Amino acid sequence: RSSLSSQHIGTVMDASALYSTLTTDCVIAGTWPFAQASVVAAAAHNQRTPEPTLDDLLVVGGGVVEDDPATGPYVVGRGGYPNAAGEYEFDAAVMLGENLRIGAVAALTGVATPLRVAQAVLHHSPHSMLAGAGARRFATERGFPVEDVSTERSRAAYEAYAAKHAGSAVTGHDTLGLVVQRGGMCAAAVTTSGSPFKQPGRVGDSPLPGCGYYADDQGGACVATGDGDRIMMHCPSYEVVQHMANGLSPTEACEKTIAHMRELAKRLNMQEVALGLVAVNTRGDAGAATTLAEWIDDVTGEAYPGFPYVVWSAKTGVVELRVVRRSGDV
Repeated sequence: RSSLSSQHIGTVMDASALYSTLTTDCVIAGTWPFAQASVVAAAAHNQRTPEPTLDDLLVVGGGVVEDDPATGPYVVGRGGYPNAAGEYEFDAAVMLGENLRIGAVAALTGVATPLRVAQAVLHHSPHSMLAGAGARRFATERGFPVEDVSTERSRAAYEAYAAKHAGSAVTGHDTLGLVVQRGGMCAAAVTTSGSPFKQPGRVGDSPLPGCGYYADDQGGACVATGDGDRIMMHCPSYEVVQHMANGLSPTEACEKTIAHMRELAKRLNMQEVALGLVAVNTRGDAGAATTLAEWIDDVTGEAYPGFPYVVWSAKTGVVELRVVRRSGDV
C-alpha cells in the first residue's frame, strides 16, 4: 500500500445548499489552510457565473487572498514580505491545460494582485512571461493601479529585519497555489511575494512552468510550495502531471515525484527539499504529498502534523481541510 497517509481534519464549510442545483463536475484545491477563502470564492464563481473560464476561477479565487492584508504574513499579495531593500516584488502565474498556454509575471512591483496581471499576460501579450520594470509597465498599460502595497505589519517586519538581520537569509515560503478540474479540463495558478527579505530581483520557482505549477489536460494540474530555490532544480509539478498522464493517481504521482527528488538529493549529497505538492487529475481526484513532518501557522499558532491543504468538490459542496503526512511516514 502507499506509504503516504492523508488525514481529513474537518469540514471548513458545508456549501451543499448553496450549490445543490448547479454543476457537479468541478474540483478545486489549494495549498495551506489560508487557501480556504480562495477555494470558496473560486467555487462560488464557478457555480454562479455562466460558463466561467478556468483561469477566471483561479484568478478570482486567488485575488481574494492576494488583496487581503491579513494574509500578507503567508507571503502572498498585499502586506507580504518585502525584499532586502524594502521593495515588494511579486511573482504569479496561470496555466491552461487545454492548450498549455501560460501567463506569468516575475518581480512585479506596485500591484497587490499579480495573478490578475499574469492573466492579462495570458490573454493580451504575445509573450508568456514579463518581469521587473517590463511587467510593471504592462500592468499600468492594462489599467492596473500602482500603489503602496505594504501594511503596518509588513513595514514593522522589515524594520526589524533591517535592524537585526541585514545581510542574512530569512526563510519563508507559504506560496498560494491553486488547481482546478472541470469537465476533464485543468488549470493551475500560483501567487507569492517571494522569500522574505530576498535579494532584489530574486525569482523563485513560483512563476516558472514545470516548477511551481503545470497543467496539461492529458494528465491534470499540479502546484508546488516550499523552498523555491531548490524546487526549481527538480521541476516537480511537470513530473507529477506526467505521472498522472501515465495513469497514477494524484497522490501516487506526488509521492513518486518526492521519492525521485530524494534520490537526486542523496546522489548530490544535498539536504531534502522542503515542499508540498497538490494535484488534481482529469477525473477530478485530488491528492498531495510532502516532505514536511510538521507545519506551524505563524499567524494562528496552530500546528499541523504534515502539509495542510484545502479541497472543494461540487459533488458534495463541501470545502475540506486535509493534512497529508510526510511522504514515507505511515
